[in-house]
Amino acid sequence: MKPIVAVLYRSIAVVLCLLVVRAAAADDLADEADLQFRLGAQRYEQRDFQGALEHFLASNRLVPNRNVVFNIARAYEQLGRAPDAFRYYQQALDGEAEAATRRRIEVALERITPQVAVLRVESEPPGATVFLDRRELGPRGTTPRLLGLPPGRHRVFVEKSGYEATEPRDVELKVGQQARVSFRLSAVLGNLVVEGEPAGAVVRLDDADAAPSCEMPCSLAAAPGRHTLYLSKAGYQPSETVVDVPVR
Repeated sequence: MKPIVAVLYRSIAVVLCLLVVRAAAADDLADEADLQFRLGAQRYEQRDFQGALEHFLASNRLVPNRNVVFNIARAYEQLGRAPDAFRYYQQALDGEAEAATRRRIEVALERITPQVAVLRVESEPPGATVFLDRRELGPRGTTPRLLGLPPGRHRVFVEKSGYEATEPRDVELKVGQQARVSFRLSAVLGNLVVEGEPAGAVVRLDDADAAPSCEMPCSLAAAPGRHTLYLSKAGYQPSETVVDVPVR
């Protein structure tokens, strides 16, 4: 037993060392992000909005911060890049709880919205990743999502883990107008084949008190992931079995 205890103590010591290193790295990132923000603020005061934007973006890459996002939006607005300004103002608004700050961002959005084409992307269920025009350009957030874009034709597609791929949608956008595109996602389902004794046992999926799913032997559809099958029949002891449905 003693060697095992010694090994456990060594494992704990390694973890503690790793935590210290990570904390130091995090401090370094915070210092660098603060420096980039200060440089951006200086450039903004000097009306070098392109330089300010570069520093604000660098700061936010190092340590994401809603206040920095707001300053990125301001820099884009000063540069006349209304769609980019709209996108970052919207990001700054997401999750902002302080009423005064929310109102300041909303005023900025009211000011910038007439200059952009607005697209609202929705999905059922929500939480799908949004891509615009080409996937390699990177995601544009998750549904529901409000985007400010240049006018013209755009291709929109979404994807969500555990759901079938969707066909892209083309939408024509006009400045000062809002369009909406909605996707209904279909879950990727696996097929569970339940066999054994005694025949006729009632099978329930994931909830022992739910309505019966089928009677053994039988098959039923299930989403990818871990599930519990509950089996019961009069005169027999109830049982349960855990199964994993792989993502195809």
